[in-house]
Amino acid sequence: MSLKIAVVGNEGVGKCSLLSSVDGPSGIRRKKAWYVYPSEDNTGYIGLCLLPSEPEDRERRQNLMRHFFMDCVLICFSPEDSQSFRDVTEVWLLEINEISPNVPVIVVCCKKDLRWERGSRDQNHNLIAEDVASELVGFSIGPTRIVDYVEYSSLGEDSFYKVIIRTVRKHIKRLES
Repeated sequence: MSLKIAVVGNEGVGKCSLLSSVDGPSGIRRKKAWYVYPSEDNTGYIGLCLLPSEPEDRERRQNLMRHFFMDCVLICFSPEDSQSFRDVTEVWLLEINEISPNVPVIVVCCKKDLRWERGSRDQNHNLIAEDVASELVGFSIGPTRIVDYVEYSSLGEDSFYKVIIRTVRKHIKRLES
């Protein structure tokens, strides 16, 4: 089964690290904004489209999403960037609702490894708490709904396929049934 997944989020939240950490089967092809990988069972492909994040690129993002009929959208944020967290609902979910209102949305906290360092961090350096972020599940604007929340670190032991693709497939199957 093939998948087309859009990846959005503010600049610097870890989207590129997320995509570069894919350690699945060999055969990675990169073409402009697309990263294309064989599926886990080699019966299709997984296409990850890294959408531009600058406000002036809005039209380009919209064209990419309309043209490629995405199966799912990943909205990424960093736990150390409260603006990127607010923009999940204030910018990205609104935009997805305008373009592809029925596509499932999964929120991804990139840089999960920052949580591991929490004990050694300065008391004044606050991170977005996991329980606060997970409360986004079920939030909707029109028919566009956040269906899940995952945390991921390219430095962690869990693979991209295990964490992200498994979550996407779970929600795609739920929509198909």
